[in-house]
Amino acid sequence: MSKLARIMLLIGVVLVITTPAMSQCDGASPAAVYLGGARGAGLVILGGAGIGKISVTAVESMARQPEAAANIQTT
Repeated sequence: MSKLARIMLLIGVVLVITTPAMSQCDGASPAAVYLGGARGAGLVILGGAGIGKISVTAVESMARQPEAAANIQTT
């Protein structure tokens, strides 16, 4: 696993662990609410980047080996 992947995994774990704690605060300040929303948006962006990377890799694989395109699309 690359260093960048480890860092991203650590950030994701920290965000997943801390978000429920922030959501259970009664009378939380607006800044805390916005921070929770920003964390959620960040997770969505990371997920979108991952799906994009998968798509790019699949298209590159099909370009390099057209005979394997059916198997790649099925997967």
